[in-house]
Amino acid sequence: MGDRPYNTVDLALLKIKPGQVTEPIQGTQGFSIFKLIDITEKKSRSAQEARKMAEQTNIQNRMTAYLNKLRSSGMVKSLVEKKEGGKASP
Repeated sequence: MGDRPYNTVDLALLKIKPGQVTEPIQGTQGFSIFKLIDITEKKSRSAQEARKMAEQTNIQNRMTAYLNKLRSSGMVKSLVEKKEGGKASP
């Protein structure tokens, strides 16, 4: 469940074993019931793997910022527009 705080679903799933079902959990969209299928151990990354992932994320973030800057300046125009539902159309 990572480095974030536990939410209601997380806490409910921590109380059950694989194959078991949670009690109904009330959320913003109504009630939900979850079945825990499996638990996998958290994989540790080597320092080299973590460094490579950080570099890739940094490059992606810099590229996104650069493209946003170009788009806002009018130097780059997007030829693909997103439709409703998140799918792109030419």
